Amino acid sequence: MLARGNQVRGIGCYAQPVLRKLRCTSVSNGASFTTDAAESDVGFSLGAATSGRATLTFPKCKRASFFTGNVINDTATEADRQIVGITTVPNAAAGTVVVEFTNLNATQAEENPETGDVIEIFMILDEGSS
Repeated sequence: MLARGNQVRGIGCYAQPVLRKLRCTSVSNGASFTTDAAESDVGFSLGAATSGRATLTFPKCKRASFFTGNVINDTATEADRQIVGITTVPNAAAGTVVVEFTNLNATQAEENPETGDVIEIFMILDEGSS
């Protein structure tokens, strides 16, 4: 079973890939996010969302990959469920990546998460030495 903090084996050029997680709750329709410290790894945070996009900050590392993202306990109607994706390649040296929240309805519009939505984002970070 793949668990947070476990080393991930067999990922090409990664020397020491580790699965890391952010779990947070949307406040004021994405104007801010409250991080669940017990369920998140240190160094992760999500900035305010604008037009369905927000900057994810993670610990600086050698390499980084977006693994998956979910909006759970979604307060929206079934027609407005969302998924989390990325709009840029993660910048491992800076520890940032832009994430987007996309509706799964017919419009597939980018839209801020609603108040109370819980967001989980998983990243694979190469925490090995250079």
